[in-house]
Amino acid sequence: ETWKLIGSPTEVAILRASIDVLGGSHVWHDMRVKYPTKFEIPFNSDNKWMLTVHAPQDVAYKADKRPYKVIVKGAPERVLDLCDRCGVQDMTPDLRRRIDTMLQELMSEG
Repeated sequence: ETWKLIGSPTEVAILRASIDVLGGSHVWHDMRVKYPTKFEIPFNSDNKWMLTVHAPQDVAYKADKRPYKVIVKGAPERVLDLCDRCGVQDMTPDLRRRIDTMLQELMSEG
């Protein structure tokens, strides 16, 4: 199956990378069907990020079992300000400095 992605180069690159990480377009499509968007905060120039909340339609919410998936994208420094963890690590000042250094290196490459 051939996909044609339309949008800004940045958005297309993010989507392509996401599809690759997930294991292909079929997995991405299945996830979009299984976890429809329930809520969205659109991007704006003040926040410099956007957020979507997804949940399976066939699962009732239970406080001890959180079926929701929250996706945030935007300016890295703004998104990182929202984080208290990175993977399995706590977001310590040292970890944040290391991430900021990596981001600066990536941004310097264009």
